[in-house]
Amino acid sequence: MEGEIIFAAKRGDWIAVKKLTIDEKTALPEVVGVLMGIRQAVGRKIFSFAGVDTFQLDELAAGMAKGKRKGFASAAELLSAPKPREQLLQACKSPDALPHAEAYLNKALLENIGLLTEVDTDDFNKAYPDYKISKPRGNFGKKKRA
Repeated sequence: MEGEIIFAAKRGDWIAVKKLTIDEKTALPEVVGVLMGIRQAVGRKIFSFAGVDTFQLDELAAGMAKGKRKGFASAAELLSAPKPREQLLQACKSPDALPHAEAYLNKALLENIGLLTEVDTDDFNKAYPDYKISKPRGNFGKKKRA
């Protein structure tokens, strides 16, 4: 098996480059790690480029999920609950971004109760301890924005 994975993106000051040359010595975890890195790089920016303030929605999701247990019953309750339209609109640069804000809120609600929809760096590192991947740089999660 020979080939390569190349991902390069530039928009404004955001630049992301992920590359891997694949040959017979390339281990599957290396390929998985690079693909996961691409997904993380893109996933972080989708909502930003769509005009959604993810920091506001992270706070909203934390409040909505407070006291809920990890599990599908909590997920069903949170995902089927009416979403606060005004708060969603406040997190949007324009009303056109509302569907993106709703999608981000749903994702954040699941993460707040411990249900991940994608493999994250911690899970990868547990599955492949010989191929440690460092966590992405940036202000993610519970940190407050300045």
